[in-house]
Amino acid sequence: MSSIFSNTKLKGIGSWGYGLEIISQLLVPQVDGIDTALYFLFSLSIQPLEIIEQIEDYGNDWAIKYSRFGCHHFTHSTKRGDNSSLGRTIHLQTQTPEFVLQRLERVLCHAPRGTVKILIQELIDQSVGNVVHAELFESRIELEVIYGLAGASHRVIATRVHGTGTCIESSHEEKVSDEDREQIELILSKVESCRDVLLSEFDCKYWSVEGFWASAESTLRLLQLRPAPLDRPVTELKCGGRNDLENIVFETSFVWGICNKEIVVGDGEIRGEGILSLCKVNRHKDWRLGYDASVLAGFASGSLDVVVRSEIRSASRLSHEPWFLPPPEYRCTFCHIWIPARVIAQLEGKLLRLVSDGNRARLVESIRS
Repeated sequence: MSSIFSNTKLKGIGSWGYGLEIISQLLVPQVDGIDTALYFLFSLSIQPLEIIEQIEDYGNDWAIKYSRFGCHHFTHSTKRGDNSSLGRTIHLQTQTPEFVLQRLERVLCHAPRGTVKILIQELIDQSVGNVVHAELFESRIELEVIYGLAGASHRVIATRVHGTGTCIESSHEEKVSDEDREQIELILSKVESCRDVLLSEFDCKYWSVEGFWASAESTLRLLQLRPAPLDRPVTELKCGGRNDLENIVFETSFVWGICNKEIVVGDGEIRGEGILSLCKVNRHKDWRLGYDASVLAGFASGSLDVVVRSEIRSASRLSHEPWFLPPPEYRCTFCHIWIPARVIAQLEGKLLRLVSDGNRARLVESIRS
């Protein structure tokens, strides 16, 4: 018999803490090759020095997060990035004791409304594996794996639908290696096992997890668990009103949002009404910058509703970092699509339709009668 979430637990330790408790007490004992990073929960009344005394024997590098409780926390109504943990870090060996104390004091003093616990979580050495995000549905799993550290990374999306094989797409110019495919299949099998345990235990059909794949140990270290936000816009769109798949010249799963626009490729950019094209090489150095005030104003007014990027590191589907998705209040008509630079170069001067149903984005040859 599936159970509902414990409101008592959520009020007592907050949504982030509750997700980690489910990982520790339910998933780790039942799924081989799953663990979680060491973490501690502290009350808001604790003194910073007490926190240091409790964690210093266990490690040097820690993330600090707010574990919060509110009407939308730990529900599908949460929007990506809306209920942020507002994470900070401390490094006991490389930062001075005075700096660490002051940072903890500020964290405790400025806890946002709804915070019930301060969560201190061991930081993972990301040089020995891959960051992963996954969304787990009853009949479908979407996995995003990040290869390389920030600034030199690319992403792979793997989708497994019940009764079919695995579809894999990479933002890298090189094909996914056989070794990486084996690794991706192994990660998929582990998150699928987690999904099955969660479905059998809770009356919740859609889950989101974030973690780290420790490749040498073949271990998936889960760092966050929550009900999957159902804020991704999806619809049913035909390619420019046509079903002729032969007219599709490019398609990708690296997409957020819906669009159906006539575009032209010119001077290495995607040009069309309401499109912000960030594909030129000289913009790549700014790939991690969030959207500035003028762009956000364009999203708010509706004069901008599609962002196109081409650089390898700017491909994403499941992430909600501010250089991919703007704050939730701007996303009602927002669409983000990744089209690789090599594809744009091949289509220079072409008149096309850019179509996205929220799951796949396509460039379709525009045929005029």
